[in-house]
Amino acid sequence: MNKYLTIKEVNEHVQELITGDPFLNNIIIRAEIGSLTDRGHLYMTLKDQDGTSLKAILFNGYRLRCSYNPKVGDEVLLYGSLEVYVPSGTYQLIVRDITLYGEGARLLELEKLRKKLQSEGLFDENHKLSLPRFPQKIGIITAKSGAAIHDIVKNIIARYPLVELKLFDTLVQGENAPQEINNALKMAQKEDLDLIILGRGGGDKEDLNAFNDETLVRTIYSLTIPLISAVGHESDYTLVDYVADVRVSTPTAAAIKATPNINDLYIMLDHYKMTLDNFLKTKIIFYQTTFNRYLNHPFFRNPLSYFEGISKTLSLYKNNLDQDLKMLLTEKKQMLRNLQTTLNHHYQLFVETQINKLKTLNIRLNSLNPHAILQKGYSITTLENGKIIRSNLDLVNGQIIKTTTMHDVITSKVIKEN
Repeated sequence: MNKYLTIKEVNEHVQELITGDPFLNNIIIRAEIGSLTDRGHLYMTLKDQDGTSLKAILFNGYRLRCSYNPKVGDEVLLYGSLEVYVPSGTYQLIVRDITLYGEGARLLELEKLRKKLQSEGLFDENHKLSLPRFPQKIGIITAKSGAAIHDIVKNIIARYPLVELKLFDTLVQGENAPQEINNALKMAQKEDLDLIILGRGGGDKEDLNAFNDETLVRTIYSLTIPLISAVGHESDYTLVDYVADVRVSTPTAAAIKATPNINDLYIMLDHYKMTLDNFLKTKIIFYQTTFNRYLNHPFFRNPLSYFEGISKTLSLYKNNLDQDLKMLLTEKKQMLRNLQTTLNHHYQLFVETQINKLKTLNIRLNSLNPHAILQKGYSITTLENGKIIRSNLDLVNGQIIKTTTMHDVITSKVIKEN
C-alpha cells in the first residue's frame, strides 16, 4: 500500500514549488482591481479583461510605503510574489508595491500638476483679463490644416467681418506640439492684437496632452492679451482651460464668444439712430421756440427804445447813488465832529488829572527832602563820610565834622572834655 499524504503536506509541497520557481517570484502583474476590503491590510481580487481573477493582499507595512491609494476599477501594476496559503490551499499575490497603469497614472500626475499650479495662483479669477467688446485684430493659434481654423474663421467672418484675423500655424498634438504652441504664443504677444484664440477640434484624451504642458500654461499666464481656450469637446478639460481668461467648449463657440454679431450691431445702430433723430428733433423744436421768444423780445423789435430804458434806469441809479453818498458823507462828518469834541474833553480831563497828580507828588517829595528843614533855621551835622550824627556817642575826640545850614557848610573839630 502506497504511503498517503495529508492535505497540509500537499499544500506545503505546492508552496515549496511556487516559492522556488523564479518565474513566480518578484513578478509584475497588470490587472484591474475587482474588489477591495480594507482591514488595515488590503485584501483585493484582481481580474483580467476575460474575467480571470487572482487574490492579492497588500500588508499594512508595504501599504505605508506606497504613494498610490488603490480604488476599485483602477487598472494597476502590482509587484510581488505568489505564495500558497497552506490552511486553505489557495494561492495569492503578496503585493509589495502597487501603482496606477496607463491613463490612470497619467491622470494622477496631471492632477498633481493642476494642484501645484493652482496653489501658485495661476488659475486665480482676479488675474484673468476681460475680453474686448469690439476687437479689431484677433490672433488664431491652431493648425492651418485642421477643422478648427475653418470653423473659427467661417463663424467670425459671418458674425463680424470688420475684424482682421492673423493665423499662427502650429502643431496641436504630438511630442513637439507644446513647444510650437508656446513659440506661437510668444509671437502673438509681440503683435498688435486685441484677442487670441487657442484651439483645436475634438479627439482622444491623448491627443490633448499638449495642452497640459506646464511651460505652456505659464506662458499663457504671462500674456498681456486676453486669450480664449477652445480645446476638444464640452467634456474635455485641459490645464490650458484653467489658465485661459475664458474657456469655451468648441472652436465655433470661441468665434461666437470673441466677436459681436454684426446683425445685432445693425439693430443697435438703428436704435441709436432713431434715438438720436428724436433727440435732435426735440432740440430743434426747443431752440426754434427759444429763438422765436427772443425774436419777439422788445430789444429786437426796437433796440433804441431798449437802450433808452436802460439809460434812464442808469441815470436814476446815479442820482440815487449821489444822494446816498452825500447823506453818508454828512453823517460821517458829524460823527467826526462829535468824536473830536469828545476827544478834546477827555484830553483836558486827562491833562488836568495828571497835573494834579504831579503837584501832589511834588508836595510829598518836598516833604521828604532832608534839606527842606534847613529853610526853617535848622542844621544837619555829619561826619566826613556824610553819615548823619545822631548822638555824641557817634563822635570821637579830634574827629572832623561838618554842619550844613541853609547857606553854608561849617567844618568843626570834636574836642571832648574829660
